[in-house]
Amino acid sequence: MPLEKELITQMLPFGLLELDTDGVVLYFKPDPVEDSSLQASELIGRNLYTDVPILAESQEFRDRLNLFSRMHIPADSFPYTFSSGDGEVQVKVLLARIHEQSGQGDADYILLHIRKVN
Repeated sequence: MPLEKELITQMLPFGLLELDTDGVVLYFKPDPVEDSSLQASELIGRNLYTDVPILAESQEFRDRLNLFSRMHIPADSFPYTFSSGDGEVQVKVLLARIHEQSGQGDADYILLHIRKVN
């Protein structure tokens, strides 16, 4: 279920996120420097690709994350510009891969850090 549009119409989740391979948020730590009213409880368990409107509307951004997910590199970064009703927001995106082995099998996760470019 998407976040209520009036709550998060064009908000970006600035900070550190841990995603499963389907884009579901497992962890979110808001960036203390950015004024973000998004709380971890609002994002954890939601699909970043479909439930956060500004990200869901950006096919190019989702394509970049999906490409990273399929590649076999440990980390990547890229600049990106989101367009919103308030104008453009330039960000720096950092990606890292986590591969976890346990008695229940292997699991892959993605660490995503989104920060505003000043």
